[in-house]
Amino acid sequence: MTNVSWGANLYIGIYMNKPFSNNYVIKETLKHMQSSVAISTQKTIARLPEFQGQPEKVQEVMTTLANLGKLNSMIESIRENNEDILGDKE
Repeated sequence: MTNVSWGANLYIGIYMNKPFSNNYVIKETLKHMQSSVAISTQKTIARLPEFQGQPEKVQEVMTTLANLGKLNSMIESIRENNEDILGDKE
């Protein structure tokens, strides 16, 4: 029990002195989401050669890439349409 308590106190101690802002948290979350979409897109493209001669799988890869593109567009739309919560106001 003391290790858990010590760990929690250490965690809280490290972050207690850092400033907090809603827009920073939201911007970082969107950045990580976009990074995840980019990684998924790269990995999906890299797998495409595995499925030569398998038209159903190639179609599934293409659908996945299209959906990842849509997801990326949605994240961009969130950025563009929510400047009030993403602005650099502190």
